[in-house]
Amino acid sequence: MKLRKSFAGISAMLITAGALPFSQAAAFAADSAKEKTFTKGTIPAYVYSLDNKVDIECRFYEDMPNVPYIKISDYYKNYSGDALEIKGEKGKYTVTTPVGATATIDVNSDTLESAEYEAFFRPTAELSEDSGLVELFVNSTDVKTEGDPKPMTIDFAAYDIDIYGDDNEIWMPAPTICNIFTGDILDGVYCQDSIAFVNMVDPSFTRNSVLTMQKAQEYANNMIENGRPADLAKYNYFELCRTFDSEYGYPGRIPLNDIIAEKGLDKTLAETNTDTKLVRSHLLSTDYKEYLLGLIELEVYLWDGGHTTIATTGFGLLPNDLTDPVVEAYFSHGGYQLASNFHEDNDMNNASAMGVIAARTALMGEETEPVLYRYIEEGGTAYFSFDSFMSCDLAGWTAYYKGEGERPADIVSAFYDCVVKADKNPAIKNFVVDISTNGGGLIPVEQYMMAIMADQKTSVNENVRLGVKTTTFYTADKNLDGKFDDADKNLKFDLNFGVLTSRCSFSSANILPSDARDSQILILGEKSGGGSCSVMNYMTADGMPITISSAKIRFANHKGENIDAGTEPDFNYVINSTDEKTGATVKDFSTAFDPYEVGRAFAKFYNQAVYRLGDPNNDTKIDSKDATFVLSAYAALATGDGITDVEKMASDVNGDSKVDSRDASDILAYYSYRSTGGKDGIVTFLESEE
Repeated sequence: MKLRKSFAGISAMLITAGALPFSQAAAFAADSAKEKTFTKGTIPAYVYSLDNKVDIECRFYEDMPNVPYIKISDYYKNYSGDALEIKGEKGKYTVTTPVGATATIDVNSDTLESAEYEAFFRPTAELSEDSGLVELFVNSTDVKTEGDPKPMTIDFAAYDIDIYGDDNEIWMPAPTICNIFTGDILDGVYCQDSIAFVNMVDPSFTRNSVLTMQKAQEYANNMIENGRPADLAKYNYFELCRTFDSEYGYPGRIPLNDIIAEKGLDKTLAETNTDTKLVRSHLLSTDYKEYLLGLIELEVYLWDGGHTTIATTGFGLLPNDLTDPVVEAYFSHGGYQLASNFHEDNDMNNASAMGVIAARTALMGEETEPVLYRYIEEGGTAYFSFDSFMSCDLAGWTAYYKGEGERPADIVSAFYDCVVKADKNPAIKNFVVDISTNGGGLIPVEQYMMAIMADQKTSVNENVRLGVKTTTFYTADKNLDGKFDDADKNLKFDLNFGVLTSRCSFSSANILPSDARDSQILILGEKSGGGSCSVMNYMTADGMPITISSAKIRFANHKGENIDAGTEPDFNYVINSTDEKTGATVKDFSTAFDPYEVGRAFAKFYNQAVYRLGDPNNDTKIDSKDATFVLSAYAALATGDGITDVEKMASDVNGDSKVDSRDASDILAYYSYRSTGGKDGIVTFLESEE
């Protein structure tokens, strides 16, 4: 089998997951290694479809009666479609995957060690270059790494999690197995007593297919009425800590970043201050509402802009009459020591979003319903605006490149079509990619856009867990004709590109301006909002979906520097003020959506001639010649002839969207005013230009 060098770009961005009840049998036995009795049972598993249900053998050990243990071989068979080779004696096993990746599992010390950590836990299909799982408009062609991967050890005992072995079989808690055996596309999710194997490319069966609001509410009602079982509450907490410690990518912005990196999450909560100790007690509580409060508190402590979420998704599945009192309890606490600036971040992001929407609406018009993208050509500049890099039809593209479907009508096609349209219009010289309200999404979409804008062919990231920096080289089907060929290499557009950002530009919308800076592309607006890690989706043992900034991929600029702090614009056109009544920050983005001002920024950045207001003949002086030019332009427009959009904007000095004799009169008045020594007032719309 030809192994894939990298599956760069498609980080595990699955949605949520779900479950159905397990069954227990009355028979008891004893584990040969640790002599603990257990109850036998089965749990249902849905193998990449609700129609493909199998029952997996499980055990409930005497000290963990509410946590099912399953064999890693059973899990792997359904997850990857292959068999593991397991050999060992006296509680120490060597486990080998079909591609030869190995791990040593010691059930006496409760540890797992591997020098091939990533390859060991991913399914076989994802490691094959010809798997056909997903076919996209960008292809990885080569990978160069810097540094040797560190061997990894998972010390389950440090989290009070037992693993068991007998007859060349290894038993682990089902939630733990699901959290460590995860791929970029294929994944297994344990939730509320069942397992769902999902494929992120297949929209017909996702986590949401089984984790429904009804199931979540039924589970919550049961926990409220009967309380959380003590064994489950304890295991749930420590498995959450283990997952976080193993998988967190440390983007760097949370106050507890360095403490957690040194001590781990549990000791950080247990030792830092009275507030963190309170959070820990809530997460361990058998009272379900206290536990929900702990989830909110932990999310605020771990808030890194939106990649790490502990309560957000799960709370969306629960009724307001349950979550509202929990939220009120959180606010009544009055602040938490060393927590993140969660609320300030959100307030400032909201101010940016409101400012962007107001300015964008003034240029592009009102929206009555959600749109895939927005596009307008005005004054020599085209604006292409969209809000998510997730608006990409993965299944559609896979079918298209297999010759089984048409080109998808998604954000990638829309971007290409709009670039082609702008390029065909001789009046359009500048193309703005507006991601100022874009929360991120799939990296391949960002890579494709960079290939169009700058012929960029590399992406840089770091595996924080393994200590390896990776440069991925890729090629793009730029013309989207289903082929990677010379036509793509030769495709060029006679456009100057720019990127418009704000604090709301997060994740992939933070990577795009970083790559744009590396490729000397103009950046406008406000500093981007950060978010340098890919996102991994997990489930707590009791069925709460969480996301974590992943250690697997932390993106960097081409110097290898972490980009979580965001990218400063070349032209910051945002004016901040304070609302006198509310004290809230108000942001004015109108200049960033003014085609004339943006056209000037393009001209300055790309060293082109700049037309100045009142200087349509572009001789760097505002004088009677310009007034004559305006009158000629007025006559030309009246007889049906034309002038360029930029000349029109330079001529329309009074800003009434018309070029006429009044503009010429104003220019003459200004010329006379300045010629006689005037300094202030009078023609203010031109005074600012001097």
